[in-house]
Amino acid sequence: EWCTRELYCPACDSDQLSQSKPNSQAVDFMCAKCEQLFQLKSLRSWNPRKIVDAGYEAMLRAIRADRTPNLLVLQYSSTWLIQNLLLIPRVFFSESVIEKRNPLSSQARRVGWVGCNILLSQIPDDGKIAVVSAGVPVLKRVVREEFSRVKRPAEIPRRLGDGLSMSSMPSGGSGNLDFLCKNSTNQRKT
Repeated sequence: EWCTRELYCPACDSDQLSQSKPNSQAVDFMCAKCEQLFQLKSLRSWNPRKIVDAGYEAMLRAIRADRTPNLLVLQYSSTWLIQNLLLIPRVFFSESVIEKRNPLSSQARRVGWVGCNILLSQIPDDGKIAVVSAGVPVLKRVVREEFSRVKRPAEIPRRLGDGLSMSSMPSGGSGNLDFLCKNSTNQRKT
């Protein structure tokens, strides 16, 4: 109930997210205005290193097909008060942040099913946008600015054949893509 009342779209000026249709795979909310998709993981205990997600193979397929939603990681207190809410833009999901879990045992209802964890520790700080921090909401304007800042490089086609020509690149097409990582905490030192 809190989510449908309080969540807003960080990608546009919509102040509301709609709940997705029942049984929508990996999608809990969407923006009716810009069609951004969101998955919500809510937990009482906060693990800054990783969170449990769904099926491993399904997650890999979503990443490879570029269909992962933005992730909302919500932490609540024992009295159901919102403590923290992180937004992880979909552009930060790659196979390297997905950890395969062991198959379920023979005693489990879904014997052999393999789940996965999302390794939050492998996502750079730029990819963890605070929406609520220590119980205090972050200004919408600030959240939207951060989301816009990290989203822009992701709009550049992944392969040169997808429309990015060498002449449209900075440095006259020298192949230097450091401009994509300018604000990244994981920028390589050369």
